[in-house]
Amino acid sequence: MSVATTSPLSELASSITRWGDQGRTPVIVCGPLLKLADEFYVDLCQCIAVQSQRAVQLDVLPGHRFAGRFALTRNGQFRRLRRSIEASATARRSLALSRQGNRDEPLVIGLAGTSDHLPSFAMPIELGTMPIRD
Repeated sequence: MSVATTSPLSELASSITRWGDQGRTPVIVCGPLLKLADEFYVDLCQCIAVQSQRAVQLDVLPGHRFAGRFALTRNGQFRRLRRSIEASATARRSLALSRQGNRDEPLVIGLAGTSDHLPSFAMPIELGTMPIRD
């Protein structure tokens, strides 16, 4: 008998799907010192697409910074991101966050930095934004 365990990525995908179904737009807010691995975006989009049975749309706000091969050039990062996630999601640069639509529309996920303004319908998921205390 094996015990099924869920990964942190799967748990995050479940939370994002639940908030999207509730009409909230989940936004991953990364602090200035945190850069997520390229595979994080690919794996997260695939996991959400499978769990939600919906297409995924990433709204990349100006304050979000990429690491790895997505960060080589400002314009090139979006082309590489789009190619990497094209099987499960679309990505677009945006000055404003899209509002969550109904279940027939893509599940919108925002990617933001701490300097980006989030509207009231956003559900921030803060990663690396807390100050380190001694």
